[in-house]
Amino acid sequence: MSLGYLLPGAPPREASAFERGARSAAEWIAPPQRSPSEALRDMRLPQSALDILTHPLLDLGLSVGDKTVRPRYGSSQHTFTVIGNGGLELFLLHIEGWILDNPTDSKYNALAALPFAFEEGTSLLVLSEALNVIPAIPYRNMIAERWPQKHHLQAIFVPWIDILKLQTLRADHDRARRHLRDVLHLEEWPGPGPGASSVLDMSPEEKQELRRILAGLPDFQDVRGRSVMADLAGLKGVLSGFDFTGNPGTVAGALIIQLQTYGEVSEGRHALGMLLSYLSGLPDTPPATVAFMKDVIRKYRLVPD
Repeated sequence: MSLGYLLPGAPPREASAFERGARSAAEWIAPPQRSPSEALRDMRLPQSALDILTHPLLDLGLSVGDKTVRPRYGSSQHTFTVIGNGGLELFLLHIEGWILDNPTDSKYNALAALPFAFEEGTSLLVLSEALNVIPAIPYRNMIAERWPQKHHLQAIFVPWIDILKLQTLRADHDRARRHLRDVLHLEEWPGPGPGASSVLDMSPEEKQELRRILAGLPDFQDVRGRSVMADLAGLKGVLSGFDFTGNPGTVAGALIIQLQTYGEVSEGRHALGMLLSYLSGLPDTPPATVAFMKDVIRKYRLVPD
C-alpha cells in the first residue's frame, strides 16, 4: 500500500488500470451494497448505450430523454430513458445485470413491484449492459408473461448483443435503421410508428450552424456567387424574387428561413434539402461540415433515401 494513504493531507493515489478492473469484477461478483429496490430507482441507459443508440434513433425521427415517475404505491421514484416522437413513447429500462442474474426473493420482489410505476398500456423495453442474451427464467417469465397479463404492460427484453450490432452498421444508415426497428420492435407498439421530425421544428442551434456554414462559403461572398449557387442547387424557381444583396450572414439566415418554410419542391425533396445536398457534394466542403448537413438531411427527411 502506498504511504500516501497513511500521511495526513497527502493526495489520494489514483487507482491503476489493474485495480480498476479488479474492482469492476468484484462489483459484478458481489455488487455494491444496495438493495435491488434501491438499484431500480435509476434505470437510465448508460452512456455507452446512448453513444450507440442516439444517432440511429435520430435517423428514425425519435428523440431521447429521461423521465421520472412515482409508483402508485410507495414513495420511491424511478428514473429511466424514454424515446418517442410525440405519438409514440417507449420506456427503456436498463436493469443492472446482478439483479437479472441468480434469482433471489429480494430481487424477484423488487422487480414484481416495478410495474406499479407505470400506467396500464405502457410500452416497456428491458435491457441490461451485462446480458447479451435473455435473463434468468423467472425474470423472463415475469417480463414476457406476468407483466402483460396482470398489469397490461407491453414488455420485451432486448439482448445487449443486438444493441452492440449497431456499431458495425454505422456506415450503412439504411441497415442501421432497419436493425433498430427490429431490435426495438417498433412495428409492434400501438400508436403511429416513428416518422420524420418536421423541418419547421429545427432547433435555433441547427439554423445558426447552417447560417454560419453558408455565410462562410467563398461563393457566398457576393451577390453573383449566391445567385449562381442557388441555380446550381436547382432552386432558381423557388428563389425567384429573393433578394441576394446584403451582408453574407444576414442573407444566409434569410435564405435558410425561406427554404425551410417553402416546403417540398417535388415528392420527398425539400427546398432546404436540395441546397444542403448540393453543398455537401462539393469537393472542397470540409468533412465535418458535410457530416453535419447530412445529419440534418436525414433527421428531417429533406431528400428521398
